[in-house]
Amino acid sequence: MKNVRVGLIGCGYIVEECHLPGIFSQGVRPDFAAIADPDPRRLERLGSILGVPKERRYADYRNLLRRIDDIDVVSIATPHNHHATQIREAAQAGVSIICEKPMSISLEEATTAVEEVERRGVFFSTVHNLLYSPAMREALRQIGDGFVGKPLMSRGQHFYRKPAVLPAGDWRTSVASGGGCLIDTSYHEIYSVEALMGSPIRQVQAMVRTLNYDMDADDVSLMMFEHENGGLSTVSAAWFAPSIGHEKGRWCEVHGSLGSIRVNHRCVDAFERVPRTSEKWETLAIAGQDQDVTAASDGRTDRWPSFYETMQGGPKYSEAQQDPTGHGAFLVAALEAAATGSRPPAPAREALHLMAVVSAAQQASRTRQSVVVGA
Repeated sequence: MKNVRVGLIGCGYIVEECHLPGIFSQGVRPDFAAIADPDPRRLERLGSILGVPKERRYADYRNLLRRIDDIDVVSIATPHNHHATQIREAAQAGVSIICEKPMSISLEEATTAVEEVERRGVFFSTVHNLLYSPAMREALRQIGDGFVGKPLMSRGQHFYRKPAVLPAGDWRTSVASGGGCLIDTSYHEIYSVEALMGSPIRQVQAMVRTLNYDMDADDVSLMMFEHENGGLSTVSAAWFAPSIGHEKGRWCEVHGSLGSIRVNHRCVDAFERVPRTSEKWETLAIAGQDQDVTAASDGRTDRWPSFYETMQGGPKYSEAQQDPTGHGAFLVAALEAAATGSRPPAPAREALHLMAVVSAAQQASRTRQSVVVGA
């Protein structure tokens, strides 16, 4: 990949612990030409490690966008409620855009952002990282090769337990900031079941509620979908339900006319499958998911080196832990597409469709009726 000059808008947790470790695990080192974040500690810490000159570390991202002569791509990783505005302003600056999911907190904002991207003719990609995890890539390859036959039904789930008392000021607990279990968690499973089914969602039934925490954002979402090919899928998530046993927290699966495939994210047994002629599931070792990983009692492999540990001479990524969330592979693919003018992974219209599904789920929950996506 040709050297791509990147400007980072937002330097928080997702960048420090997922984006940068993932990119570097792929053997890629872009030229980080500028960074922007309102927190001076983050600017100093990240800027020093990435070698960004002090004069290219901005508290206000707009100052970064005013100096894009030596920037090819901006990567937006800010709280959700800032995405749509920053997408529009980056498009107006004429720079290629990679944005964390979701691209907005409402369908209306997403539509406006996509219209601006298309009007300006700029490259745009939304981070749908789980599609690029080693196990999911293998699942999609085998589905394409016909292992499951015709996809008939899919399921996705992410159960985990947040602290009993949520941190003060956590934007993910606020509807106004774009927080909530549906848009922050289930979003990933929505695009996952669509990919496994090979068909977009066209109709939604949903119950989205706040049951456990004292906040205005939802902490549980239960959804059922009909796809355009007639298949069905379900997605469920909760912020107060610990995973146990075979559930392993975050997973997705597809069942077809010839067989079934299951992906357990960030687990030792990450890829499982069973043909229709058998009742016994088999676990397959795949590249990037070594079966010798030391796992926790529930099968997760969460202890992977932080960005700072790795960059400062500490633990290095093993092959098994090279990119468990798929962030690195996705971002490298997006950077390569931006550099070559190729079709972006998860382009603007796909991201807009995902927001239409989220909006339909919200409406279905309010009205207790089935909602057609985009209606």
